[in-house]
Amino acid sequence: PKNDILHNKLNSAIQEVSNYYSMLEEREKQALRSAMIEERSRFCTIYNLIKPIMELEISMSTEM
Repeated sequence: PKNDILHNKLNSAIQEVSNYYSMLEEREKQALRSAMIEERSRFCTIYNLIKPIMELEISMSTEM
């Protein structure tokens, strides 16, 4: 009987840790997605700012 109680508590603790692990894994995936979206957004912003300058530089160099 005492072993059954300990076994049940152990199984309960293992299940709880497993649930927390799954929750943490999902949060990590969401954080990674957010970071990747932010990085992509910054890259696109930089590209859109630099593109006109590069086009002007290329047009000036072809005129020479």
